[in-house]
Amino acid sequence: MGKESISIITYLGGPIDAAKDHGKKWRQKLKPILDDLYQFLLDRFPNLELNFLVQDPVEKTEQTFQKSIDEIHLDIAESRLFYEKDYAEIIVHKIVKEDIEMIEKIKEADIGFGIIFFAPDTPTSGTHCEMWEGAYHGDVPFFIVSPAGLFGVPDWIHSIAYQKGGRIFCNFPTLIEFLRLWLVEKIEQKLKEKSSR
Repeated sequence: MGKESISIITYLGGPIDAAKDHGKKWRQKLKPILDDLYQFLLDRFPNLELNFLVQDPVEKTEQTFQKSIDEIHLDIAESRLFYEKDYAEIIVHKIVKEDIEMIEKIKEADIGFGIIFFAPDTPTSGTHCEMWEGAYHGDVPFFIVSPAGLFGVPDWIHSIAYQKGGRIFCNFPTLIEFLRLWLVEKIEQKLKEKSSR
């Protein structure tokens, strides 16, 4: 008999358009930290087949366009000025659709959750839509990192996060410390559910 399998999918959400570096740096810095977290879980549950996936919308957009996120945003800005219909098509079919598909994937995982970073004074556009889709159509919790705490998080986003068990953290280390315990509990819960079937 093979190992019991559990899928864990994380979505790295948060502002891209208005972020100074299009939200790229924090996502790149967080991925190796998540790798360490997942290694901790593999060590903790050696008899399980744990399948991890981290979904990065910046990376996905760069793969789709075969360009850097900076080049993409320059192209989109020009398109917005001169080719409005083309601009709308690009945004809907090559960016929004792919982001929502990533949210759909989280909803299908045994354990799915989002991590969202809000830098101070950075407006958001699509983040609340992604959260709404994940939380209200799939019970996906979103964990928010905001250096300004609650005051750095728009009301909509704060409300959606708390409806589904999400929380706000002031930095990434406190989020990771929380996730270590939370993921262990979720894995144990999933194992009980699977064994009772």
